[in-house]
Amino acid sequence: VMAASFNNDDSQIVSLAPPPTIMVTSDDTVDEGAKIKRHRKFVTLKRWFSHHSPRHHSDKQIETPSTPTELLQRHNSSLLRRRSMEALDELFLVPLPKVMLRSLVSDNFMVMPDDPYLENVPIKAEVLSVESLQWSQPFNPNIYTIKLKHGPFVWVIRKTYRAFHTLKGDMIHWRNENSTVTAKATVSTPLPQSPRSPRKQFSLMRRQHSIKLRSTFQELDKEDDLIITRKELRHGEHRGKLTRFLNAILEDPNLRKHPSTLHFLEISQYTFVEDLGMKLREGEVAKRSGGYHYVPSCVGASLFTNFKLSVWRNRWLVLKESFLAYIDLDKNSVTGVLLFDETLHVQAGVRHTGTRHGVKISNQEREFVLCCATHRKMTEWKVAILKAMGGPGRVWIEKKRFESFAPVREHCDMTWFVDGEHYMSSLADTLESAVDEIFITDWAISPFVFLKRPCKDKGCYWRLDQILYRKAVEGVKVYILIYKEIERVLNLGSAFAKDYFTTCHPNIVVLRHPDHLSEGILLWAHHEKVVVVDQTVAYVGGMDLTFGRWDTWQHQLTDVGISPLTVLDNPYLSGSKKGSMVSLLGGIPQSHSMIALSSTLTDVLAHVSAVVQVKSGESYQMWIGKDYYNTFIRGLENSEEPFTDNLDRSQEHRMPWHDIAVCLYGQPARDVARHFIQRFNFTKVSKRKTNDSYPYLLPRREFTEQEIPSTEYLHRPSVNTRNCKCQVLRSVGDWSAGLTTQDNSILKAILHSIDYSEHFIYMEIQFFISNLPNQGVYNPVAEAIRNRIARAFSAKQTFRVYLVITLLPEVGGVLGDDSGVPLEALLHWEYSSLFKGRDSLMQRLVREDGIPEDQLWEYISLCGLRAHNKLNGVPVTEILYVHSKLLIVDDKITVVGSANINDRSLLGKKDSEVSVIIEDTDMVTCLINGQPMQVGKFSHSLRTHLFKEHLGLLGNTGANKVVEDPVARHFYEGNWMNTAVKNTIRLQRVFGGKCIPSDDVRNFTELTEFRKQGGLLGTDIEEAMKVLDEVKGHLVTFPTHFLEQEQLRNTIRPLPSEVFY
Repeated sequence: VMAASFNNDDSQIVSLAPPPTIMVTSDDTVDEGAKIKRHRKFVTLKRWFSHHSPRHHSDKQIETPSTPTELLQRHNSSLLRRRSMEALDELFLVPLPKVMLRSLVSDNFMVMPDDPYLENVPIKAEVLSVESLQWSQPFNPNIYTIKLKHGPFVWVIRKTYRAFHTLKGDMIHWRNENSTVTAKATVSTPLPQSPRSPRKQFSLMRRQHSIKLRSTFQELDKEDDLIITRKELRHGEHRGKLTRFLNAILEDPNLRKHPSTLHFLEISQYTFVEDLGMKLREGEVAKRSGGYHYVPSCVGASLFTNFKLSVWRNRWLVLKESFLAYIDLDKNSVTGVLLFDETLHVQAGVRHTGTRHGVKISNQEREFVLCCATHRKMTEWKVAILKAMGGPGRVWIEKKRFESFAPVREHCDMTWFVDGEHYMSSLADTLESAVDEIFITDWAISPFVFLKRPCKDKGCYWRLDQILYRKAVEGVKVYILIYKEIERVLNLGSAFAKDYFTTCHPNIVVLRHPDHLSEGILLWAHHEKVVVVDQTVAYVGGMDLTFGRWDTWQHQLTDVGISPLTVLDNPYLSGSKKGSMVSLLGGIPQSHSMIALSSTLTDVLAHVSAVVQVKSGESYQMWIGKDYYNTFIRGLENSEEPFTDNLDRSQEHRMPWHDIAVCLYGQPARDVARHFIQRFNFTKVSKRKTNDSYPYLLPRREFTEQEIPSTEYLHRPSVNTRNCKCQVLRSVGDWSAGLTTQDNSILKAILHSIDYSEHFIYMEIQFFISNLPNQGVYNPVAEAIRNRIARAFSAKQTFRVYLVITLLPEVGGVLGDDSGVPLEALLHWEYSSLFKGRDSLMQRLVREDGIPEDQLWEYISLCGLRAHNKLNGVPVTEILYVHSKLLIVDDKITVVGSANINDRSLLGKKDSEVSVIIEDTDMVTCLINGQPMQVGKFSHSLRTHLFKEHLGLLGNTGANKVVEDPVARHFYEGNWMNTAVKNTIRLQRVFGGKCIPSDDVRNFTELTEFRKQGGLLGTDIEEAMKVLDEVKGHLVTFPTHFLEQEQLRNTIRPLPSEVFY
């Protein structure tokens, strides 16, 4: 019989000598049975003394007795009699285990939550079978298979007989510690206490809880695994005893949440979280540090990483349906996550891992090297991971279309949004409904953008920072990823946004990436625009949550109404700031306010925003402060003063903004969330690995068809279809997501869609730079379009390509002088891709495919958008900035997201992007080239809405019939091309030199003269107004001869030219 006792150092175990050597009395005639019995009493009391030493009771200086005689003498003292008698009662209640007890206070033991179990749900155990391993494990030969059920969770564990005895010993030890009023429990909920005396209290507790435990514990104590015969093992009696033992513990509300019980059952705080999926396997392992594949290009970082020594640490490993996570046993928090992907690989053994009983798990991001306690556990871990890869997690292991990270999803629910008004309104409602978590990643973000306008009724209620603050106060976790720009080159205000959000509330966590110098990333950006709520609703598209993006389909240029926001008289503001600067926090308590702001702004916080009452005939401003801006007039300045106007509204107009986004619901939203989680975890490892304020995120499990909830509460301005196929696409690589290979599935999906198009292609795009391999541009989108047009020409097939591109990039500067070099560079690469030079799309169609130049326009049209409005009664015009990233093919396939047509967006190794391909399965009959054909409701409704907006037909009766057939000649030439040409002529006639770019300008000299032209505005204002009344919509032609005689500069020294494409 082996027994164990703790000495004064709680982390050590002292083994006692065999019983015959310990003499409790001087009477040598005492039989061996009495000696053993007294020895057990001594062990129990010694253990009790050791845990009630001065370390535990500073008010009573008690020393642990060293001999049985000293113990019994001190037992008679009035101070200890009561406590020792309780320990003796406990001794007779439950026999001591036959194995050494494990320390419950060692540094490596796992700290558990208060109660990880489902509330009011029983947990049942059943020992199913036993496997004998006498030849490999002669001293602990039998492995018991145990099935456990807790609500919907069912799992199987395999334990040795020694594990049962260890669990029993820990239960005894815990009850011994917690049988008094003063003893501290090792779990959060102690045994019931009563006002009775300690002995009566313990007697009551014993009557209530000990009858079943005593019988089951005594049954277990009477048997030894080494002497049980195979016949007894095959018989159910032995398994029944073990089953009763486990269920007796699990029925006790305190014992079942004891750390030893949780350890035995392989349970952690993540086990019964239903959204994380089924319980597969958990357990304690040793993990080797390191293993990340991506190493920053900075020399110092590379040397540090390459020479860093590996360290082994004990971790609690959790296997779920689609990921592995490990938990720090000391902090009880996740310290690493490995997501399942196509490269997931599992190996075991010293040959593959370099360590005995080792398991190596690797994916595109990193590899885990684990060390298990035994060969059996190593094998069990390998088998469990392989089973998970073949179970629900196989969707992430299998090869996917376009080599995307996400699979094709059937029966998806989604909505399209055109322009910012309806998009941001729907987003505000969805954010307001958040329950658990919100993910946001943007190229640029401003806390002060209003999502619903005008804000006349609720003031700042629908401002982004206010929404996120309200949800954070409710307990919703908000995680924001922002692109960290190089401020000297491009100041997006990311540092200010991070400081502001993080000081609003601790539940708002913000990370910026990349760190340019430490990671060596100077040229590329995180360009995606994604919002995910509760991993159930996701918004994907081209709209950043920042200034200037909110717009309506009218795209008005002026906004001279009354500002709904003002501040009280503020002594810290003067001049133009006074009366326009608003309290930044707008209602956020000072305790969570922007402590890091300058003293001036901190003083401003005391002044709460107010709502101005508008008089009859007046209107509220829709674009407040710097939201009213125009890059072509003046770039954004002083972003820390968001409510100070950047333009003179009485003299200067804004730049309108056209954009497109979609809302995904259900499983596609979880795919988008998985991408965000991967990027967030990678950024945490890169920048805040040891900072617990930035937690690791975990993906939720797959939806089932019965679980996909209704989306009726969402605000929809468009036709909603529930029957679409959907696949999430992205562009990421090593620097952006830590992957060993580039994911360029957006490019593959675009090429596939163009190649399989039958009747027409419609594209709205901000930048089109493609297929200039001799100049370093490698994405072949232009080549794919050329091949499809060439096939149609050879087959004498009617085929249309609609390209709607922004007329000028949103880059500050003046063409013709040094400030306009960035603008020149972008125009050079775009014109060279489309129509200028031997390698351009149009010249290759003429030269290599034999299409006559005068017939090119039968196949391809290049257009842009321009708006006009009145300012103080005088007409003004501006480019309608096309920020969309949209492809529609045959009204059946839609690709929409954040990716432009250039190498930056499409190759995967440069900018990070997210898009989605949508394939209609819910069809409707429409005319295509005069013939009735099946088209998709989603794609068709989106395309016709855009055509009506561009042609000025929204709200017109019969407009649907006009735009129904995009291939027919009467529409293509009679409506689309004719409207674009006439609008271009009329606008240029009215505004003259303000309509830049123009085909009338072939060089910089002509540009200078052209700018001096005033048009009809300078000669005949009445005639100008009549001409403008004839302008329909915003569609204009894209100039193909603008500056064709100039050799545009293609880069800015010392930047490489690839920064522009």
